[in-house]
Amino acid sequence: ALSVVTAASSAGESLDQRLYERIHEDWKSPAMDWLMKSISEAGDRETCLVLCLGLSAFGSEKGRDVGKLSFASLLGGQAVCTVLKFAVNRERPEGESGRGDSSFPSGHAAGAFSIAYVIGNEYPGLKVPSFILAGLISLSRVYLGRHYPSDVLAGALLGSSAGYLVMRKREAIINFHL
Repeated sequence: ALSVVTAASSAGESLDQRLYERIHEDWKSPAMDWLMKSISEAGDRETCLVLCLGLSAFGSEKGRDVGKLSFASLLGGQAVCTVLKFAVNRERPEGESGRGDSSFPSGHAAGAFSIAYVIGNEYPGLKVPSFILAGLISLSRVYLGRHYPSDVLAGALLGSSAGYLVMRKREAIINFHL
């Protein structure tokens, strides 16, 4: 039984490595470098926070609600992501990193998908564009050599789960006041 688990784990790592190499090495071009760096910046923690807080402070009534929900989703997803980074401590593709900055799971993917889930539920017409952007942010992290495909997949699942949980508690979060 152990040899089956070891073989499956090895096959998964091999697929992860092959996908990483295909995206990170085979797609390289100056135009793609610029594009992927720009897309990746859209998923930076600071950018996500500015979006959430900007909607909360300056949006319409619905926009303020979406900002609050997005912030709750982002906060929850990033908290779990940070705990997992410390627990798993996977080395980044380009080399070692600190425990809080380890490769698994991708914080960019978690953040992008946590916000995309909320925006897609609150504005159905933006569901597809939100998830496409979140997917591109995730892809950019592999292209730039910061994560393996399994890191961004885990981040996407984590972020989507955070968004799902927030939407289940939508009214309580919207009505929460300090």
